Amino acid sequence: MIAAERVLYAISPDGIGQDLVLTVDAPVETKDRGWNCKVSIGFIDPALTIAGMDAWQAIQESMLFVAKRVGHQEESGWKFYWEKDGDRMYAVDLAADPEMPRRERTSDFEASTEEVPFTPEQNATFRQIALDRAPDQLLKLENSNSEQDVFAHIANAAAAAFHLDRFEDARKFADQALAMAPAFKSNWNYGNAIHRGHTVLGLLALRQGNLLEAIEELLKSGETPGSPQLNSFGPTMHLAKAILLEDQPEPVLAYLNQCRKFWKMGDTWLDIWSKIILAGRVPNFFQHSYA
Repeated sequence: MIAAERVLYAISPDGIGQDLVLTVDAPVETKDRGWNCKVSIGFIDPALTIAGMDAWQAIQESMLFVAKRVGHQEESGWKFYWEKDGDRMYAVDLAADPEMPRRERTSDFEASTEEVPFTPEQNATFRQIALDRAPDQLLKLENSNSEQDVFAHIANAAAAAFHLDRFEDARKFADQALAMAPAFKSNWNYGNAIHRGHTVLGLLALRQGNLLEAIEELLKSGETPGSPQLNSFGPTMHLAKAILLEDQPEPVLAYLNQCRKFWKMGDTWLDIWSKIILAGRVPNFFQHSYA
């Protein structure tokens, strides 16, 4: 049962607007974890559970968690409004925390995502997000009416085709994105095409058992100059995670260092992930797990 709900209007760094539905369910008592609240933050996160010592604390922690996550998106360039064409709102308006959304507060969130390894169910949740988006990404490419439109969507379509096990299409779209890229160096999507195109080719190489080629593609994907999206939301760690699972930490650490050149907002994430890799473990990579 939903205890609290709020619908905001969110505008991404590239100017796309959409509703953001925030919900906190009524707290439920459990035998071993005190009281839990289910929290949903729309497109920002899949549904998560926040715990407290009692029902009151569970609600307080849930509201503060929502505010922190909205604050993290603010730092990434998102803008939020009470309603479409309404007044601007800020993360600090969502919780009684006068220091929100300062960077040192949000770093707690990044660390919390790596406290324990993801369960298979959590990994499946993030994969399902990618699968759910895939048909729409392919449709955008199909409906493209100009070369510029094709370039805007083809790298995402390559990743979408990979998720849907359409591997021939994934290779075709990735190759085409990289072939088109030199003619679009001044385009906002140039860095995305380089990053996604090489990521998909690396995933395909790894699927065929060619680890060396996959590593080469990983490092080529890290040579991207960045983009409005990569600079804000950061790069995919899909290929990096797959290579780590092949017991190859060195190229992944090199890749993370490449990402520092354009993902200035991601220093906290990159520091945490690097420490985990150096300790001999594989990070969760949270929302960056899939291309």
